[in-house]
Amino acid sequence: MMLKNGCKYETAFKMNEFIFTYTSKATKKVVASLRFGFQGEYIKINSKQIDEDDSFLANAPPNIKQAIKNGHNCAKENNPDACNPKCAYIRFQLDDLMYTKCRHLNFNIPIAAVEDREYVKTWLTHEMA
Repeated sequence: MMLKNGCKYETAFKMNEFIFTYTSKATKKVVASLRFGFQGEYIKINSKQIDEDDSFLANAPPNIKQAIKNGHNCAKENNPDACNPKCAYIRFQLDDLMYTKCRHLNFNIPIAAVEDREYVKTWLTHEMA
């Protein structure tokens, strides 16, 4: 699906896991990385659009919602001088709460369950649109 939508991929083996990174040929930015290792299978989505559509996460499966809530909070929320000055954060609403997360450290989404994989396909389609 990612290759058909204008991405190229690279493979790597780091820290006891295989990583398949998909980069948009058009924007030259990483869209997602599939990771398989001893800790399980998950996809790291570098979401560019999660903060543009609050309703998008409303129908996410519970595992995905929990992974998003557990994502890295942005240090700039409490200290504007924290982190890299060029670092961007994202703000979005999930289950009636506002979150500010680090764009580059999120989101590690589980993909073991069929329900989770189906939602991830929808998410990635949304990201590549």
